[in-house]
Order: sequence, then structure tokens, then C-alpha cells
Amino acid sequence: MLWLDIEHTDGKRYFTWDKNKFPKPAAMQDELAALALTLTLALALTLALTLTLTLALALALALALALALTLSLTQDELAATGRKMVTIVDPHIKKDPGYKVYDEGKSKGYFVRTKDGAEYDGWCWPGSSVYLDFTSAEVREWWASRFSYEHYVGSTRLTLTLTLTLTLTLTLTLTLILTLTLTVTLTVAYP
Repeated sequence: MLWLDIEHTDGKRYFTWDKNKFPKPAAMQDELAALALTLTLALALTLALTLTLTLALALALALALALALTLSLTQDELAATGRKMVTIVDPHIKKDPGYKVYDEGKSKGYFVRTKDGAEYDGWCWPGSSVYLDFTSAEVREWWASRFSYEHYVGSTRLTLTLTLTLTLTLTLTLTLILTLTLTVTLTVAYP
């Protein structure tokens, strides 16, 4: 699990990336996915060797798994490996004309208002901030949509087809390992 606090953002504006610290957030996740692949292969190899398979068979299984994962494992599939990246997002928005999320929320009237009808201006990590009126279903739906890959570019995207491919590949590999282990065990026990 990789946790990113507000400093990952551009000027403490949620759903953005600091271009100096995270110039290529999707590429960063590709690198994390490659690391996940390496760890998965090491685990598969260790499991195969532990289950008394020959080194050649263990390597063949690891290579088959590597090929299957390489074809489908990118930043889009990071979450499918069990590795997740969580970026902090609080329920306030930096009051900053020109910041897309603020401008859109303001134009739609989505922020909490004072008794006089003005935008409530609070103070939090980004400085002057406004707060979403979560009593409105429309606001909650709009806010939830901000988390989609379309609106939060660089966040982790997960596609069902590739997830199913990865899951099926891992399931078939483990089934093969268990079948071969049982075959070897029975051959040794009953020559």
C-alpha cells in the first residue's frame, strides 16, 4: 500500500499532481506494477520449489506466469496485484479561481453557504477553502465522479477484462502446480 498525503498535489489542489515530485504518475505506477510482477514471480518460483517440483518445471511455470502478467499488467492493473495507491482527498476544496474542481463546483452552486447565502470560506491545509454540500445527492454524485480515471488522470485505472485475465492466469497456474505436486507425490509414494 502506497499512501500519498496532500503534498503529492499541485498547490494542494485535490485530483492534481505536483509535476516536480510526480512528473509521470502513471509511469510511476507502471514501475510499481513491474515490481509487483517481480515479487509475484519470486513467490511463484518459491512455491513451486517448495512443493518439490523440479527447478526446470518451476522456471517454466514462472516464465509462463511472467508472460501472462507482462501482457496484462500495467498501471491499469496495479490494484489487481493487491498493491494499491491511496491519495488523500479531504472534503474541502482549495478556493482558487482557475482550479477546475473549484470553478466547476462554484458554477454549479455545490458549496456550503452561510446564512447570508455567501460561500462558506473556511481554512484548512490548502489555505482558504470551501466545503461541498454533501446533503445534496447531486453534489455527492458529482464528487464521486471526480475519482474516475477520466477526471483524476494518473490515478489507478482497473479494467474488468484484464483483471479477469490475470485472475484466470493465476488460478490456472496454481491448479497446475497443485496437480503436478500431487502427481510427483503419488509417483514417489507408489512407484
